[in-house]
Amino acid sequence: STSVGDVQYVDGFWYVLSATPDDVYKFDSDWAYVANYTLHDDQDDAEGFFWNGVNWFVTDSDDDKVYEYNSNWNFTQTHNVKDEPMDIYQLGEYWYLLYDDNTAGDGQEKVKRYFNNWTTDSGFSAVDIGPQDINPYSIWYWGDSWYMQGNQNQKVWKYNSSWGDPQEEFDYGYNAYCIYRDNYYWYLCNADDKLYQYYSNFTTYVNMTSTP
Repeated sequence: STSVGDVQYVDGFWYVLSATPDDVYKFDSDWAYVANYTLHDDQDDAEGFFWNGVNWFVTDSDDDKVYEYNSNWNFTQTHNVKDEPMDIYQLGEYWYLLYDDNTAGDGQEKVKRYFNNWTTDSGFSAVDIGPQDINPYSIWYWGDSWYMQGNQNQKVWKYNSSWGDPQEEFDYGYNAYCIYRDNYYWYLCNADDKLYQYYSNFTTYVNMTSTP
């Protein structure tokens, strides 16, 4: 069993980011094990990943870099970012990076935005999400809204497309390490190394074993 840090479903396969050890596991649509991939030697605290349709991008909460891998999980390059990001999401021409109070560099929980060339977007004011949760873990975008999952209050928070108007969306009541949405369901990575699958309104879950 591994520690589930993040998950995405891509082209008929589930990919699970393991925080301990820092590997990626691949499963078919029925959760049969297919393969696993070892991350770069410098990735000691992989926290979140994102598939942008071409390559994988992995954050590290102990490193001020984003690590890039090709579709076969071969390391290609790193991108310098400020501080040590927890999670990552690409939307249009921007990257959005999540930081907790230990990784933001200024002791605050924030979301920061970068251009696709990895330069800081100075026109975007870093969003302080500390009032919602001081232990944020993961972000996702769906239906013109942002979602943030945090473990201080063990809740999912919903924001508008500009990261304003925070609303409590779901009180899940356990420690989790990722939030993910496919076309039909929400998923939360539970601390006991299972995925909890929810309907679109966050009702009803099914435990899903996700690691070998």
